[in-house]
Amino acid sequence: MAGSASGVPLPACLRAADAAREPATAGFTWNERHLQCIWADARLRPARLVTTGGRPVRVLDPGRWNGGPGPDFRGARLEIGGELRRGDVEVHVRPGDWNAHGHSADPAYADVALHVAWFPPAPDEALPEIPLALLRDAMLDRPGFSFDQIDPSAYPRPPRSDLDRPCRDALAGAPPAEAAALLARAGHSVTVYERGERASLGHDWHDTMMPVGLCTMRHA
Repeated sequence: MAGSASGVPLPACLRAADAAREPATAGFTWNERHLQCIWADARLRPARLVTTGGRPVRVLDPGRWNGGPGPDFRGARLEIGGELRRGDVEVHVRPGDWNAHGHSADPAYADVALHVAWFPPAPDEALPEIPLALLRDAMLDRPGFSFDQIDPSAYPRPPRSDLDRPCRDALAGAPPAEAAALLARAGHSVTVYERGERASLGHDWHDTMMPVGLCTMRHA
């Protein structure tokens, strides 16, 4: 049975979605948060990265981890193919998540200088003209590397302001059992949403994600 990085079995809909994927990506049960930890942590981040176009990438500053809407890391300083660049960094499991999450139409992503993903793009996949660096080969070449070494809870998120707490208002006054059930549904929906498998929810994902689901997810 497929399981998550924490050892908890995946829901049936996610196991079915994984089975339907091409063999190269099936069974990958970690998420963007794990990849963000790799990018943020100089002890984990590969010293030598190369774009899919063959240009070497040197990370001078990975950027400020963004806990709100927009790119994952703000204000990174990079050297790509010998050219100094300053901009944002967006991290995905699959390059196609850029399109699945609607980033091309979102002006908040206009300053992305580097797109980072684990898997390579699908053949003939239409992607933005932004340098793309892949983590998979660089990480798997490292002796002893395992995602089990990464504890996402050990990595801080930027603090949220008192005005940016959608859970508080959405769950105010709800009986404990009702609140727990709603949060469980929202958490499941977030997992499916971030994997790009919204259709497998079997219901309108907005009904679950909004507004309570927003408190459990970072805008991808």
